[in-house]
Amino acid sequence: MKKFRFILTTLPLIIILNACKKDKSGPEYLANAKINQIITSTTNSSPATQTISYDGQNRNAEWKFEGLTVSREYPDPNKIRITNFLYQYILNNDGLAVEATSQSLGSNYKRKFTYDDQKRITKITIEEQYVNSKTGSPNTNYKLSDTYDFTWNNESNITSMRRTYTGDANTGGIGYWVYNFEGYSATYLNTLKAVNIGMDIFGPQGYPAMIEGGGNGGMLYGPFFAGTQLPAKVTIQAFAKNNDAVGAPRSTDYTYEKNAQNRISLMAFDGVTYRFNYR
Repeated sequence: MKKFRFILTTLPLIIILNACKKDKSGPEYLANAKINQIITSTTNSSPATQTISYDGQNRNAEWKFEGLTVSREYPDPNKIRITNFLYQYILNNDGLAVEATSQSLGSNYKRKFTYDDQKRITKITIEEQYVNSKTGSPNTNYKLSDTYDFTWNNESNITSMRRTYTGDANTGGIGYWVYNFEGYSATYLNTLKAVNIGMDIFGPQGYPAMIEGGGNGGMLYGPFFAGTQLPAKVTIQAFAKNNDAVGAPRSTDYTYEKNAQNRISLMAFDGVTYRFNYR
């Protein structure tokens, strides 16, 4: 009887202790995982390693966090421009990036972000201003260049994105592009978000840097998706302004591997391989 009583009295304690242990594979644990190294390999080049450092508050140390601004300054690597380039985000009182400015040799860019009630990005507008490449002095006013509209599903994954172009460049008769995302799976939960590199300013589902790129003033570079899970395929179809399809759709297939902690350790597509190490 004493043995039976011992089991009854200790069993609740065991249950409580187990409940207090952190789930090292659940969404919260994965959302807080910090990448400290990205190794990029391509078919025709040697691997390149990027190391990510953090400040005492787990924020990306390459950026300066001051009140409602997050900024990064760096010189022109080609030594053409006499002033430094500046990237800057403006945050609202919820800590979400709502406006951003970035610079390049020939243009300045202004981005504005719209969120839904779940703090997911639903729209990004990009305005472009032409400047003197050496001094950075403006030659024109800001003018709308691109609009990105995102559609999310109930699992907080992006199902489609429409990029509408209204700028001055010749796009060959293309008025907009539609990106469709397929093959989401709980097997590959997304640890490739902005928060995983210490940039927790885009809401819980992050910023789609993989789609935007840097050609139009992209602020974040690298293999970062938005959403709870990672897609297996992204298909792009171009359309004319009258909604007729232009050319055939193009598809990109993504493959992934994960480590023992359920974090994404490898992503590969189109001859490019990214390997990720975590803190």
